[in-house]
Order: sequence, then C-alpha cells, then structure tokens
Amino acid sequence: MPNYGLTLNEPRLGLMLHYDASASDAGGLAWLRDPAAGVSYNWYVLDDGAVHEIAPESARAWHAGICRPSDPALTYRDANSAFIGVSIAARPGDVATPPQFSALVDLCRAIFHRHGWPLTDTWRIVGHNTEAHPRGRKNDPEGPDGAHPVLSVDQVRAAL
Repeated sequence: MPNYGLTLNEPRLGLMLHYDASASDAGGLAWLRDPAAGVSYNWYVLDDGAVHEIAPESARAWHAGICRPSDPALTYRDANSAFIGVSIAARPGDVATPPQFSALVDLCRAIFHRHGWPLTDTWRIVGHNTEAHPRGRKNDPEGPDGAHPVLSVDQVRAAL
C-alpha cells in the first residue's frame, strides 16, 4: 500500500514547504519510502541538491495534517490536496545548503510551469508553519528560531 492517497479532494493551489527533521539524508529517504511511516511528501530535496519524488505530484501526499488558510487567497479545506508537499532534508538548527536551496527553487519553478501558475503568484508558496492549526503547532520550514530559519519561505519566493 502506498504512503499517500491517489485521489485529490480539491484542486491544487500551490506548494507547502517543510523540513523533515531527519538525522541523515539516507535515513529520511528510507523513512519516507516506508508505508508504515504514515507521512509523505511529493518531493524531497537532499543536502547535495538531489531531488526525489516520494509521491506522484498528482497524488495526495500526507504532509500537512490539520491546517487552516492563513490568507484570503487560499481557499481550501484539505491542505494535503490543495498543496504539493515539498520538503528539504534538514534538522532544527540547520540551514538549507546552497545546492539544496538552488534545487528547491528550480523544482518550484518547474511545478509552477507544469500547473500554469505565473511565477509572480508567489503567494502559492506557503510554509507548514503558516497553515498548521492550531497556529504554532508546527515550525517548519522556518524552524524554531524565526531569526535563523532552516528554510525561509520569503527567500524561496524572492528567488522564484
């Protein structure tokens, strides 16, 4: 049985960014490919910039949990359906590596092109921390210390 759902419950709105808190790239990749994990992303970006598809982009990856829209432009009920889940391999206190960040931005551009979204619609890129409910339940991808983000949504949006 796959580690994701095959059917979306609503149209895609954008991408939700995460970090996985794994101890290693190899360990994180193995865990995400194990159906017993009960968690998945559509895409997973390693420290060296390698990009791995965990769940097909058309599938409902299990990455968001309970979420509520943070912005009036985001009208959704099911965040796992509304957002393509993209995670970097990182732990709290880490910072996305330059190859990882570059690969992530390239992946975001490619996803935008596939879905016909203008690159100026940067509101389509959200962090798990801004959507998770209740607010404060999750701190990824920004990390526990907002002053030193693991992955800055604003920087990804600006690089798009």
